[in-house]
Amino acid sequence: MKVTSCLFLVILVSAIQTGQSDEEQVSLIRSEITKAETAYREAIDKAKKLVLDALDAKDQEARANQDLQLLEKVRTEKTKFLRNESFPTTINMNEYHVAVAVARSDLMKAYLTARNQYVKLGKLHQAKILDAELDKLIAKAKLNFVPVTTQDPPDPAQQAKVEDQDSRTLWVHSEGYFMKGLGKDWFELWDFGRKPPFLFIETHRNSEFVELVRRVDQAIVRLYNDRMLVKFPGRKSFEFHYEGKWQKAAP
Repeated sequence: MKVTSCLFLVILVSAIQTGQSDEEQVSLIRSEITKAETAYREAIDKAKKLVLDALDAKDQEARANQDLQLLEKVRTEKTKFLRNESFPTTINMNEYHVAVAVARSDLMKAYLTARNQYVKLGKLHQAKILDAELDKLIAKAKLNFVPVTTQDPPDPAQQAKVEDQDSRTLWVHSEGYFMKGLGKDWFELWDFGRKPPFLFIETHRNSEFVELVRRVDQAIVRLYNDRMLVKFPGRKSFEFHYEGKWQKAAP
């Protein structure tokens, strides 16, 4: 997906530099949008297949264990997932949510790049169409998937604590900060803003920490109330990285 987005930018810039006509540039933009949309659909289909395969495996497990209750639940969840009604709770959905967030982010970048090129060419109608498509993606990205628990519903005091934890959207350290974006997206501004930000995907949160995965290398970050731990690719355990704390984000 990242290679596709980069090629999109290179091709558009190349078209401008070689002096192509407006009509040729519009045709090129449309072609690259189609490629980005195709890549997005393929990524979503692949993510859905991961879920369906996991549900099928859980189905087999329930049958092998003669667990009627689990079998009924798995099959109900599969039906609802295929109808886009709800997400399964009997399997781990982290990989699915990360894949969808990455695919959506890549498509949004492609749309935004194309939209800006249309504006530069004075093609307002085409630019507005892409604005509408961006609004749809943003609306989807705003859906936050709350981790499901098998415990009894919390009492009001516990619920207030959970809501307070869900307000954790800004974590500040000595050289920058982590900030939550749309949906599951997070960004880290570091080295006092002198270097490009890192993009992360939120995969889990509980009362102790918020867990993020860095897109560029799949490093796992855990943000606590007073420190940040990191598990780099190939490492078996988390390591202390630096101190920091949660702060209230500006409205």
